Amino acid sequence: MSVTAIAQNLQAPRAVVAQTVDSLLSSDTIRIVAAVNPSFLGIHVIAHVSIEPRGPVTPIAEFIASLHESVLVTSITGSHSVVAELRTGTHADLHSLLSEIRLHSNVARIDTLIYSNVRKGYHSSRDVSEVRIDDADREIMEILQRDGRASYTSISPRVSLTATTVRSRIQRLEEAQVIQFGVVESRGVTGRQVSVGFGINSSDSLEPLIGHLKEHSDVEFVAECVGRFDVIGTLVSKDFQTIHERIESILSLPSIDKFETWTHIHTHKEDYSRRV
Repeated sequence: MSVTAIAQNLQAPRAVVAQTVDSLLSSDTIRIVAAVNPSFLGIHVIAHVSIEPRGPVTPIAEFIASLHESVLVTSITGSHSVVAELRTGTHADLHSLLSEIRLHSNVARIDTLIYSNVRKGYHSSRDVSEVRIDDADREIMEILQRDGRASYTSISPRVSLTATTVRSRIQRLEEAQVIQFGVVESRGVTGRQVSVGFGINSSDSLEPLIGHLKEHSDVEFVAECVGRFDVIGTLVSKDFQTIHERIESILSLPSIDKFETWTHIHTHKEDYSRRV
């Protein structure tokens, strides 16, 4: 969305919107990226791993952040202290990776959830339409994974195509569900937002619960999963009062059997970019 379109949407002066967007980007409060569909990259297993440390948290968090398969690593409140999202091609790859993590001297115990269906999130589960790509498409996608605001004219000379051709190729990739643009916002004590993870066990069908979660803008992420929870998700807001109100609305649902939360306090890694 252009600055002009945002200004019209907010009914605000364009100059004010442009200054605000530049400030948010330059301070790393937000990053705009193009997420490539995991299945298109051969990634078929996505896991949420909670780690109970032995000793300080930072060494194990930084170790997991160094792994190519990790896309999100944060320190959290609670007994586990660290959570990570890991992405692998197969379940065998995941088991091998978890074995490597268990061997780290700072790891006391890990608990793993497997996402069966990501229902909300800019990197959600999506079916990819049949589409052929070439080296230029791959390079365009890798540029956009690093900077989703890269203009057609800035990409053009880097891939030896006209800006018009770059534009049509990006539109084709979007329509085929290969890439999806989204905003990654800094979370934790250094971020502008409060970010709280939650896990739910339900005594009934998951569809009404997931429908309730998806309709609220402060629910950033929702996934069905296999493990100690049926559903896992993330709440984001500028303050804990709003988080509290949303939790109360969730707890009022009759199907809630168990509800657990944790607060993200420091982000060690949040990077969904991958070589295509």
